[in-house]
Amino acid sequence: MDRIFLSIYDSFCDFDIVNLGESKTVETLDLIRLLEQKLGIPAKVTLLPSQAGDVEKTYADISKAKEKYGYQPGYTIEEGTPRFIE
Repeated sequence: MDRIFLSIYDSFCDFDIVNLGESKTVETLDLIRLLEQKLGIPAKVTLLPSQAGDVEKTYADISKAKEKYGYQPGYTIEEGTPRFIE
C-alpha cells in the first residue's frame, strides 16, 4: 500500500478528504496524446466549444496531504500513466 494511504489509515479519524495530484497542470489534449501513445490506439476526439461550467484551468492543491500526511507525488504524469493503464 502507498505511504499516503497507510498514513491516513493509521490516523485518528475514520476518514479524511484530501486532494492528491502532482500539482502540475496537464492540457487535456496532451493527456489524450499520452494515453494514445501508451495504449497504441488513436482516440476518437470531437472538439466542441466551451460548455457552461467548463473551467479553463485546474490545479491539485495538495498542501493538506503534504502537511497532514507527508504526501509527496511519486510519479510524473508520464510515469504514472502506464501504471494507470496497467
